[in-house]
Amino acid sequence: MVAASRLLVELVIRERAAALTNVEVRPTTEVVGLVLSDDGRHVTGVRTEAPSRVEQADLVVDASGRAALAAHWLPGLGFPAPETTEVNAHWGYASRFYRLPEGVIGPVVGGFPLGRAGSGPPSTRGGFLLLQENDPWLVTLSGCAKDFPPGDETGFLAFARSLAFPQIGEVIPVAEAISPIRTWRNTVNRRRHFERVADRPEGLVVMSDAACAFNPIYGQGMSVASIGAIDLHTELETQRGLAGRSMVGLAGRYAARSAESIRYAWDAACRADYRVPGFVGAPPPEGYLDAQSYYDRVVALSRDDLGVYEKLSGTNQLIHGPEWLDDPDLRATVRARWDELGALMGYEQGS
Repeated sequence: MVAASRLLVELVIRERAAALTNVEVRPTTEVVGLVLSDDGRHVTGVRTEAPSRVEQADLVVDASGRAALAAHWLPGLGFPAPETTEVNAHWGYASRFYRLPEGVIGPVVGGFPLGRAGSGPPSTRGGFLLLQENDPWLVTLSGCAKDFPPGDETGFLAFARSLAFPQIGEVIPVAEAISPIRTWRNTVNRRRHFERVADRPEGLVVMSDAACAFNPIYGQGMSVASIGAIDLHTELETQRGLAGRSMVGLAGRYAARSAESIRYAWDAACRADYRVPGFVGAPPPEGYLDAQSYYDRVVALSRDDLGVYEKLSGTNQLIHGPEWLDDPDLRATVRARWDELGALMGYEQGS
């Protein structure tokens, strides 16, 4: 697997967007507030600083990331803030780029702490060693339950050497560090339920991390953002057929569509974090343990069933939905091998 860096992905997207004739990029301009119509029911633009001005718009899209600016501005404009659901397993990361010396080819390896639902992971530590464009290697160390990887040289290497697999700890001493160690601990899963807001202004759409932010370790945020952009395109096409340039009704429809689109990614991220001892936030939904026991056994089945593996991989990458997990033939296969598959995932017989 060859991974593109976040810098490369964002650069390509930015260049392609900036090449569109109707797109203007203003890199030094900060949006500081929303502008409402005289009746206070429609967002008609934004206020900016550097320079200080009002930008008029038929539609304002908040893609401000975890800052979620609109969610904080709405109460000051007389609208309720959306309900918020959080699940926090207290993950932290430390990352660094390396260049491997001539003749040394590192394996592309990685792993998460894994364990049976309810018992917690056998280890709170994981890590990845990934090849990036132009041949640098990225080492990302991760720890949950506040077992954070350190940001100093000695601690970083010691953490890498403590993992269940040795490759990362073996590569670091012979590699050339080409970046500082960067740490990150703002990893809470946070969902703002704009679909539940009955009193909302027209002309405002909130998307991506501003509406639903995921623990970055699972690699879902940018995919969900892309799906959100497709959802917005769909609703804009519908709006054009209904009301021309009017945005009345679009915000509510988009919030409902987006909530459904992100449901599986949200459930998957929370399902993983519920495993971590000491997680805080919304409790697992009713039936979670039974659903997780079945899902774990599907994962075990995928180790020697290519068809199941391909479906599972496609679902985890949000290429298609999880409906196939309810296939009667699949359920029958899993039930017939219940204890065998469970043992592969650390379940005791009969559980």
